[in-house]
Amino acid sequence: MPYIRRNNVSVHYQKYKSENPYARDTMILLHGLGPDMNSWQHIVPYFQQQFHVFLYDLRGFGKSESGGETLTLDLLTDDLAFLIKAFNIRNYHLVAQGFSGFIGVRHAGDKRAQNLRTLTLMTAPVYFPKKLGNDIIQKRRKWVNEVGSLYPLAEMIITQNCYPLTEEKADILFAAYNRVSPDDYFALFQNHFEDDATEQLGRVQVPTLMLSGEEDTVYPPELFGASVHLYPNARHFIVPNASFMMQMDQPGLVSDWIYQFIEKSTSKPDQHYIDYRKKLNDELYREINSMQVHTGAFNLHINCMNGFSVFLNEERVHGQWGNRKAMQLLVYLSMKQSATREELCDAFWPETDLKSAKNSLRVALHHLKKLFKANINTPILDSDKEFVFLRGHIQCDVRDYMEKIKHAHQLNNDVARAESYRQLLRNAPDNPLPGLYDEWFMELRDYLEKEQGTMALFLADYHEKNNDRIICMDYMKMAVHYYQNDIHLQERLMELEARIRSG
Repeated sequence: MPYIRRNNVSVHYQKYKSENPYARDTMILLHGLGPDMNSWQHIVPYFQQQFHVFLYDLRGFGKSESGGETLTLDLLTDDLAFLIKAFNIRNYHLVAQGFSGFIGVRHAGDKRAQNLRTLTLMTAPVYFPKKLGNDIIQKRRKWVNEVGSLYPLAEMIITQNCYPLTEEKADILFAAYNRVSPDDYFALFQNHFEDDATEQLGRVQVPTLMLSGEEDTVYPPELFGASVHLYPNARHFIVPNASFMMQMDQPGLVSDWIYQFIEKSTSKPDQHYIDYRKKLNDELYREINSMQVHTGAFNLHINCMNGFSVFLNEERVHGQWGNRKAMQLLVYLSMKQSATREELCDAFWPETDLKSAKNSLRVALHHLKKLFKANINTPILDSDKEFVFLRGHIQCDVRDYMEKIKHAHQLNNDVARAESYRQLLRNAPDNPLPGLYDEWFMELRDYLEKEQGTMALFLADYHEKNNDRIICMDYMKMAVHYYQNDIHLQERLMELEARIRSG
């Protein structure tokens, strides 16, 4: 069996040559937390038709040794970079499942990933509610400690992971789980939710495909639909008749979709098509806006980054916004335009049983409708048995700010990107989203601050390259402010200050 050693640790790998004699690119496959590289055996023959295929067992999984070090995301990400260099892999596409999505995102934002062409995240919950994640960890750890084995946990997980679960799939997965140390499993599972990979997402500039299984009950499609906007350049597809292990459930369909995504993402764009789409969008929105004016449609503008205010057709809407979670509900809906009732219950009444939460939501929506009705008798807020949504042309300053960040990340010219980042940081409030302290808003605040830290770090690097040390130091201080726990940034700032003092 093929092995390679890195720092006295043996890593089990497998290479497959493409059936296509003209193939140049390699498909690298990273398995999830629990399975090993055998979990890819159903889909490898499909990938081989167009790509060389490289896969390996992560440290501590399958037939790879864990070594003496504590398993961390940094260590596993370094392993991936080492293997790419050791095997001289040129252009490649990375497919990461589950936990390995964190590795994929970290690698895609790394300077060592110069030959990465696309990133595919299969049921990879890189952004997941921390409280719920930690609850899952505690329950699983308690269960394993009580029985002294991963077996009952594996049995429960495997039952959920396939659709349908066959004897062949179960045998492959059970064999993998039997090799995993509980200590290694929980060391990484803790990272799964504690290490906030969203700070890395702004650095992922390669085309990204997110796949989720229609029948996945643990990481359902709505989780990825809600977080796709966090990625600068991502698309999200839902695989029918598949759960978490979609490469086992639907290998042909999954490989076809990945092929199509790669082909579209890496082919030269048709300039005529781009011009047509731009003209179509311009004229379409111009006519829609014209129709809205004639049909009495309205503009609703919500400000929440520098204090809270609401304007309807440029007139301020006053009222008791601090009662019945009116402010929170309006901002949340302005970010999404629509939401399910259960989604709102989970976001704003997470500690309450569903029946009580739904009753609280009904009262809150009634209060919110009254606030608008007192100002203008217009059905701005609407709802049915399942959905709650806003009507009209909705603007929200935090959503606009996030869109500007996303646009700036996509600029290829460093000078233009630097100028966009400067303007965005200039307009950044010291305390974004004041008065909004629900967990959903706290996570959004964390995301905004980390995006600002990413922009500040880019500007520090940019000015350092141009020998503007004083300006570089200002942005380094800003980056350290946003990444207070990053020792490397603090050390870099101290070194920069020392160089400036010494002349």
